[in-house]
Amino acid sequence: MMDKENKQEEKIEKTSVEKEEKMEENSKEIEKELNKQISKLKEDLDDIKDRHTRLIAEFDNLKKRNAKEREGLYSSIMGDIISALLPVIDNLEKATEAESKDEEYKKGIELVLKQFKDVLTANGVKEIEAVGQPFDPELHEAVSMIQDENLGEKIVAQEYRKGYMIGNKSKACEEVGIEYEEFLLGDETTQEELLKLINELNNRKDINGILLQSPIPKHLDINEAFRTILPEKDVDGFNPINVGKLVLGQETLISCTPFGIIKLLEEYNVPIEGKNAVVIGRSNIVGKPMFNCLLNKNATVTICHSKTENLKEITKTADILVSAIGKPKFVTKDMVKPGAVVIDVGINRNEQGKVCGDVDFENVKDLASYITPVPGGVGPMTIAMLMNNIVKTAKKGDNL
Repeated sequence: MMDKENKQEEKIEKTSVEKEEKMEENSKEIEKELNKQISKLKEDLDDIKDRHTRLIAEFDNLKKRNAKEREGLYSSIMGDIISALLPVIDNLEKATEAESKDEEYKKGIELVLKQFKDVLTANGVKEIEAVGQPFDPELHEAVSMIQDENLGEKIVAQEYRKGYMIGNKSKACEEVGIEYEEFLLGDETTQEELLKLINELNNRKDINGILLQSPIPKHLDINEAFRTILPEKDVDGFNPINVGKLVLGQETLISCTPFGIIKLLEEYNVPIEGKNAVVIGRSNIVGKPMFNCLLNKNATVTICHSKTENLKEITKTADILVSAIGKPKFVTKDMVKPGAVVIDVGINRNEQGKVCGDVDFENVKDLASYITPVPGGVGPMTIAMLMNNIVKTAKKGDNL
């Protein structure tokens, strides 16, 4: 009887020891996982700090701007920082929702998450939400020979991404000697107010070009706005008359991104005539004008979109593949023909919050004969062609 009781006590003691060991093991796992998360957050913060330093330096270089313009640029800088933090915050929030995680682990993650939100609140951010995907293109050297002209630049709504893109265009104008005006209107702008301002700029003889920065608030009709901009001042190439001339193969102002891609191909002596070209994306800004630009250069062009069947089989026939759909790493190695020229128009952010394109660059670069990086590929050419279009309109306006 005594032996039986001793054995039972030994069993209880053994079970207790095993439980303690298991708890200690779980505690170490939780601590290890939490340290891993914190280490990752520190890396992200270091990256954000570097970007912040670079952007602030750019901001400080613009001391000639007035207070209102400086405030707008600072908002765009803050937008870039916040958008870099968003994936981190999102991942932390997902971690707290995971039912399989230990309660202590979840509490640790929630504490770190709260610290992040406190930092944002201290910087004046009352609500965490998507703020776009800022992009930092360098100015292409092709604009360096452009001389003094005038640009009236119309901007509706100050969203972070647009503010940052506007900053790059403004910087390009300053570097090449183009005078410009910015008209910053709020989200409450009416259609009548927008059209009135465009017409005022149409009638000003000192304004050679008008650019409507998109996207604009949803309650405004962007197509009516594009129709209102005089074709001869439409430096973005979106007026229906300029679009129609492009389709007909006539001399006109061409949408800057497709125009820049054609110039890029020509600069690197990439044959276009007779080649199979595939464009992924059918937007009015890139996809459709890109189709017509390539067609006007005598390429055999296929345009693909969300309803296209057998997409991979089509893209693998492309000698020139252009992707403009806005999905990170959508174009994979098995979609690309060996030796193809790959043009990546996409501006996205990956899971780590890093800027990336539509193409899985690392896995495609060794397969392609040429490939554009993101950032630094198509973006600078877009701005260069905007400068080109401004000069073109100015020369025509001055009968040069």
